[in-house]
Amino acid sequence: METVDRQEELMEIIYHKSAIKYLKSIEKKTRDGILASIDLLTQHPPVGDIKPMQGMNGMYRLRCGKYRVIYGFCDGKLEIMKVGARGDIYK
Repeated sequence: METVDRQEELMEIIYHKSAIKYLKSIEKKTRDGILASIDLLTQHPPVGDIKPMQGMNGMYRLRCGKYRVIYGFCDGKLEIMKVGARGDIYK
């Protein structure tokens, strides 16, 4: 039997300014949970409560409790466009 050590390629995550600003404004415990969920999006296939955004081709929504993350993939990179509370994120 042979063991093969495979290194997984990590997908680069790009955060837009509005996402960074929101993440900095919330408490650490909540922020850490959201960031952990975002990290799971780099797996193939992505893991989490994910749905495509209606009317926004190539964009998806990740549900993290009462928070939402709007993201897409571009050139092999994960782009986090927006992070916010459920009631505010779609405005």
